[in-house]
Amino acid sequence: MHATLTRRMRKVDGFVGYKCAPHTDTYETGIHAALMVIRTLESVRDLHGHGEDPMPIAGEQSETSVEPMRSLIQELEETGEEEGVFARSDTLGFLWADARENAVHAVVGDPGRPKEADSLPGNWRLYSWGRRARVRVLQRDQDAREAIRATKESIAGVYPVVISDSGDNPTAGGSGDVTNFLRLVMDDPVLSTLSPPLLYQGFYDPPVVAQAFHEGVGSSFHCSLGAKFDKEKSSPIETDAKVISLKGKWEGANNADLALLEMGGVHVVVASKHVGSYDPEMMRILGAEPTGCKAIVVKLGYLEPEIRSIAKRSMMALTTGSTDELFTRLPYRELSRPIYPLDGEFDAVLELI
Repeated sequence: MHATLTRRMRKVDGFVGYKCAPHTDTYETGIHAALMVIRTLESVRDLHGHGEDPMPIAGEQSETSVEPMRSLIQELEETGEEEGVFARSDTLGFLWADARENAVHAVVGDPGRPKEADSLPGNWRLYSWGRRARVRVLQRDQDAREAIRATKESIAGVYPVVISDSGDNPTAGGSGDVTNFLRLVMDDPVLSTLSPPLLYQGFYDPPVVAQAFHEGVGSSFHCSLGAKFDKEKSSPIETDAKVISLKGKWEGANNADLALLEMGGVHVVVASKHVGSYDPEMMRILGAEPTGCKAIVVKLGYLEPEIRSIAKRSMMALTTGSTDELFTRLPYRELSRPIYPLDGEFDAVLELI
């Protein structure tokens, strides 16, 4: 759903994209893709129409439970059924990739009817472009320091509060080792003294994990956390760490070794591999129960269902990193311009390609 459709990719036999964000329709989409493979093997070649809008939609703006994405997807599905096309998808682009072809693409596969395959993408693109100003983030998004202030205000009565460290989201390509927001949390006199401690999931730092396994549960050691992979967007945090628990080669995180460390009054999950931070089982496997916490930080963008079910309140901190939600802070060089919303409003030429 968040793909950037390149010209080379348009040479393949068929496309089908997810229709739900978060992607709760993986099973149905897999069946659809399998049927397309069977049709291709039976020599039924889909004719494709492609349309492009100069308006990539960030993943955090694509949640299909709210408008305008709910209506856009409904329109996509209903018109596809009415016209009898076999596959109709929209790929929203990936704004953190500095690619010339980054945009929203409408793709239609329709065997034997090139006219329909050409016209439907154009119709849907007019519909989507007209609703560009309504695209928004479902979670409340806030400056990093404002997110900390709002969290402290909320935990007086409404918690757990789940904060997304959105600028360093591994599931969107972030390095998982940007320390800027953790530093703010550790420096805060309230969030660094909670009981139970604020739970932060998670960091990529193989040397720190190896050191924790060497020292063992209950031990303390000095370490330099973070900025091992991305050395440009933050600096390591020099701190003493206490080993709370360890889990070796957990299959739920690509067999990564995991350590739960107490650092500056915060419980931090650290992994030996780049892993997503959407699954609360990663906390539980280390003996930390997120539902008992007042505040949780996850390196994530929009909340996946597993973590959303825990949150009594959620917010997205506009933190820095490779997946920065404030796109004007990113140094684009290849992206075709003008493009919405980076360049504001302009008259787009919506042509088939």
